Amino acid sequence: EAKHQTFVSRTTAVPDVNGDRDLLFRAIANVVDNAIKYTPEGGRIVVALRSAGGAAELTVIDGGPGIPGDARERVFRPLYRLDRSRGTPGRGLGLSIVAAVAALHGVGVTLHDNRPGLKAVMRFPAPAASAATVPPGACLKRRFARPSSPASLGRARQIRLEPWTIWPL
Repeated sequence: EAKHQTFVSRTTAVPDVNGDRDLLFRAIANVVDNAIKYTPEGGRIVVALRSAGGAAELTVIDGGPGIPGDARERVFRPLYRLDRSRGTPGRGLGLSIVAAVAALHGVGVTLHDNRPGLKAVMRFPAPAASAATVPPGACLKRRFARPSSPASLGRARQIRLEPWTIWPL
């Protein structure tokens, strides 16, 4: 559907980001997809990539309805949808996938009011800090399980992140 939205891209040189390329792509795509979905016709979406304190920072700004402050943590839960979003396509999984991938990679994700709209910021750790976070060949699968303690992540054959699990192939 053509919504005649304006996309603005702002980039500067950033450090490398270590991690699973496919998972990181999916997380970023989910944030951008939400911006497209909730920005009204003729609206503007800004995607900015910059270096911040030796780390890469991606910011996606939209002109949609935004997310109330008291719901910003809940939107990262699987199947959670704001009442006003129930009529739009989706199942409430996009931001829960973002949260799981972010936790796996040590990425900080914050949501801010953009008045109007939402500002989503993904701050990636400096390359040395994230080098060995994702096991080579890992894949993301749905599993209901209690999360492992952070100390056990390096020892476990399966890395549990509530409610997603990373299974080595």
